[in-house]
Amino acid sequence: MRHRIFLCILLTILATMCLISTGCEKNGKIRIANRTSYPLYAVVLDTPYTIAPGSDRKINVTTETQYPFTNDVGKYVRVSLQGETYQIWDDYLSRYVDSTYVWVNAGKTTSIYTMPNRASVKVKNQSGLHIKRVIVRRVASQNTITDNYEVDLDNGESWYKAIPFATTGYNFYLTAQVVFDDNSMQSYGNQQTIMHVDEQFLIEVLPLPEGEK
Repeated sequence: MRHRIFLCILLTILATMCLISTGCEKNGKIRIANRTSYPLYAVVLDTPYTIAPGSDRKINVTTETQYPFTNDVGKYVRVSLQGETYQIWDDYLSRYVDSTYVWVNAGKTTSIYTMPNRASVKVKNQSGLHIKRVIVRRVASQNTITDNYEVDLDNGESWYKAIPFATTGYNFYLTAQVVFDDNSMQSYGNQQTIMHVDEQFLIEVLPLPEGEK
């Protein structure tokens, strides 16, 4: 009789240990899904990532082990995230921000879906010269907004800036000037340069013809 009781207790302990071991969960993942038409740039745990349009990236996150019958185990992870037509909108601050914190549960995947919410201007420098400034103007019927961006753009490099997009309530077109080290300029854009959400004003700065240098 005692032998049977001991055997039952032993089997119960073994079953409990098996349940605990199989139910343990450690480490989680962050999944970033780029649903824009342009690249997305992220930094997670000090590692940079470039996520192509329409693709996903899964990133492993080390957490403590979670056992059955315990509260959720995980941690907050800072995620820096910018896209050529996407920025994080912070409802609390009522403005766009470059980073946020996400909670990652042990054994779970936290998904971040980035739907396009901006337009953008992108400059590709193929001029053979150095560009020191980009001037972007949003020209609307009621006013013109001018933004001056100090850049450090060598030949072969590119630069972008996410900007508001045109809507029926706020319709505007874009013009831009690139300024070289000698203060000479090239101008781009016209009344047909209207960017809607997830669209990009792409400026390819080419060498000037010999007669215009």
